[in-house]
Amino acid sequence: MVVNGIAKPSILKTYESERRAVAQELIAFDQEYSRLWSSRPKKDAEDTNGLSMAAFERAFIQQQLFASGFGVHYPPNPLIAYDSSSGSTNGDIKTNLDAVKGASSLSEADYPSSSSHQHLASKTILGQRFPSFKVLNHSDARCWHLANWLISDGHFHILLFAGDVSQRGQMDRVRKFASEMSKRANTIPLQQQQQQQQQRRRLFAHHHHPNYSRSSNMQSTTQDNNNNSGGGIARLLTIHSAPRHQVELHDFPSLLLPYDEQLGYDYDRVFVDGESYYEGHGRAYEG
Repeated sequence: MVVNGIAKPSILKTYESERRAVAQELIAFDQEYSRLWSSRPKKDAEDTNGLSMAAFERAFIQQQLFASGFGVHYPPNPLIAYDSSSGSTNGDIKTNLDAVKGASSLSEADYPSSSSHQHLASKTILGQRFPSFKVLNHSDARCWHLANWLISDGHFHILLFAGDVSQRGQMDRVRKFASEMSKRANTIPLQQQQQQQQQRRRLFAHHHHPNYSRSSNMQSTTQDNNNNSGGGIARLLTIHSAPRHQVELHDFPSLLLPYDEQLGYDYDRVFVDGESYYEGHGRAYEG
């Protein structure tokens, strides 16, 4: 993004300020975790030198969080807006991060001018990995883990939790959102839009190949992105909570249901938080 002029070069300085603190935390945890494995268990409640199973269980859960990526929590920085409800400012955040080697080279102007609203999604923590839940593809009711569609191919992902769009007022709000986003999307150079369409056509070709597999599809998409680094900046996915049969897919704005003259509609953009035929209810909205 920096090479293509999409992002400021100052974001490159965030690598050490983010990763160094995580690496230090992980090293300290590994040392403690190794000590726990070599400790003998408690003989009874009065044994003060032995290891309690409760302490070991807590450490084991923490290790799983690190292994899955959920144990990593990045602080506010030029890529992560601060929580407006915390009362912090960009100046406060920079002061706190100056203690981390590499962060002091960032100026207050490098931090985002906008803020986030953590209270609107209290279980999706700013700076942590996005949790995945099972959702249904609106077009065919197939059940997917949402993370399957957050492909690491260089794009940002914008997830629109559209709510109960069977209610007219809510669908009107979704259309207003799409209208505002379309104005921003129209500022993307035509060349980038064309490259994004070419990438989707290659993805379509793999999807309909007899030897197609999900892993090869992801790998191809990543390779295509590396070969065409000027592709689109973000991919927009919609997750609504309305009963699937009460909402017509083509009632969604075109921004949420893209159309290609060669491939037709992209049916892998709109999903439902609802009951599947065989795998229960993912309850993504509760997460």
